Amino acid sequence: MAEGGEILETVDVAPELVFAVALGGDDGKTLFMCVAPDWDEANRKSENLGRMISTKVSVGHAGTP
Repeated sequence: MAEGGEILETVDVAPELVFAVALGGDDGKTLFMCVAPDWDEANRKSENLGRMISTKVSVGHAGTP
């Protein structure tokens, strides 16, 4: 995302849904995404359907919080 909120990149994870994200890695440009086919946490827990995926992005994090 650019200054002012402009979206610079999108990541297609269909048919799964993203329910959490974080930027990290050595250069701060690895986008980690928790994905699952269902938003319902009870369903994800009972069937172990959630998983972590990652991809590289061109704009990294701004530093440590």
